Amino acid sequence: MRHVTSIVVKVFAGSVCFLLFCASLKFLADERSTGQEFLHLFPSWWTLTIIPAAFLLIPFHFGFSMAKDIRYLVKGKTS
Repeated sequence: MRHVTSIVVKVFAGSVCFLLFCASLKFLADERSTGQEFLHLFPSWWTLTIIPAAFLLIPFHFGFSMAKDIRYLVKGKTS
């Protein structure tokens, strides 16, 4: 039962990450339209690209962990 619950939680967390990814893209577009610079060296939106990148990469962690749980449910072992 623990593995089934874990899968459900990870699917939910991945869905939340997807929604936050979409919101961060909108935020990045708004910041890009302002034209502000970071330390007068480059556009400030360049530094903010880490936000959607993180929300895009976090679900991969959930996916690999979910694969372990599914493997346990199918085969009965984790290694």
